[in-house]
Amino acid sequence: MRWLMTLANYLWHPLFIPLYGYALVTYMQPYRYDTSFVLVQALVLFILLVATPLMLFPIMRQLRLIKSIHLRHVKERKWPLMIQCLLWVIVLKVLAQTSGVTPLYYFYLGGLGSSLLALIATMRGFKVSLHQIGITGLTLFAFGLSWQMGTSIIEILLVLTFALGWVASARLWSQAHHTRELWLGALLGVLPQVLLFCYWL
Repeated sequence: MRWLMTLANYLWHPLFIPLYGYALVTYMQPYRYDTSFVLVQALVLFILLVATPLMLFPIMRQLRLIKSIHLRHVKERKWPLMIQCLLWVIVLKVLAQTSGVTPLYYFYLGGLGSSLLALIATMRGFKVSLHQIGITGLTLFAFGLSWQMGTSIIEILLVLTFALGWVASARLWSQAHHTRELWLGALLGVLPQVLLFCYWL
């Protein structure tokens, strides 16, 4: 049981969710991209949304802005979330210039919206589950993409739906969150994606 819960915490870490969304889009719309473009863009996204935050964590720790990468305390989340919001803005500009305004662009715009809401909640002293924000937003986006394209991806949707409960159970098991923080995280993950459905569905 321990390894299963630990796997969920790392496999569905919010840093990886943007890459899963990118992989989903390129899987469902292979005709839009050639292989070299996909690899280059994936590398850029990895550097901006995964590598950069990981490289900044030791610096923030040295500055005593955070105690650990797990961000267990509310006050530790302010700077990482502000940096994440800035990185989302950069990524959106890159996507707009290279791919245009696509469903992926709106998914990432929703990610920025969720990050801003999480930052506001943090500054008001509320701790929300960033894991739950990520997996909920990704699952909703997958349903929207399937609807828009009229393509059945039932296996992927089942995996993501299962992951919703898996991640929630893992966060509770690891005592990282209370139930209300998971519900709040799910709400912040859903809200921006639902609002943006009006623009691309």
